[in-house]
Amino acid sequence: MLQRHADLRALRVVTGIAPDAAFGRACAHLMTCPAFARAPFGHIARALAGQVNRGHYAFALRGPATVGFAGWALATEPVAEAWLRDERGFGEGDAGQGDCLVLNFWQADAPEVSRLLIDHMAAALPGVRRLYAKRHYPDGRIRPVRLGFERRERE
Repeated sequence: MLQRHADLRALRVVTGIAPDAAFGRACAHLMTCPAFARAPFGHIARALAGQVNRGHYAFALRGPATVGFAGWALATEPVAEAWLRDERGFGEGDAGQGDCLVLNFWQADAPEVSRLLIDHMAAALPGVRRLYAKRHYPDGRIRPVRLGFERRERE
């Protein structure tokens, strides 16, 4: 019985959920996080809808509880750089191709959740060479992030 309980609490990645269910689950989870709860709904909804419809998302679950979420777009380097400088957003025509991962939704309850999501994205997106993100701070500052992103083999 103890082993079964441990299996139910195991940390795992979940993808491939029907888009309407993934959208609802992402909204339900992110609305509990202050950084996302303060954001305008239209902006959040458009970005999430695009991600789940393209399959560009991953949930981290511990047992039945959602403990992390990542949502992204794929883009060319010029498009990703323009997004990072707030010069443009993404249309569906340019959010699904390229060798750069634009990470525009990220939430993880613990470092091991972050590691799990990063490892999942690296394994699932072998052609990606760079990751772009914007780190939002409680005082309103936003820090652009550019990272090399290499495929990692699971050990």
